[in-house]
Amino acid sequence: ETNLASDWVKTASIWGIRVQCYSGGAGNDPAEWTTQITENATAAGISDPSSFIRPILAVPGVDYPSYNPSQMTTALQGWKSAGASIWDTSYLAGENNQYTIADYATAINAV
Repeated sequence: ETNLASDWVKTASIWGIRVQCYSGGAGNDPAEWTTQITENATAAGISDPSSFIRPILAVPGVDYPSYNPSQMTTALQGWKSAGASIWDTSYLAGENNQYTIADYATAINAV
């Protein structure tokens, strides 16, 4: 049996893994990725597996599931993530979107 996540971490020199958590990756759970990394953390030289996983989350109006800034902070705190990326920032410029890139930066930095 091959565990791709753990095999990759054993051989790579990387600072983290970005995990798509919307649309086609909606079933991805950063906590599950953290478990996989934790099993090989010592061998990979990773001192804090939960901060190693960086979710990519959608803003409202893009894909499902989507997160407003408050929801993003709550989710990241639950996953103990040290950061995140957002998809798709072009929607933040739309007239129907009440949030700005600054709102999301504040949400991510609050973790």
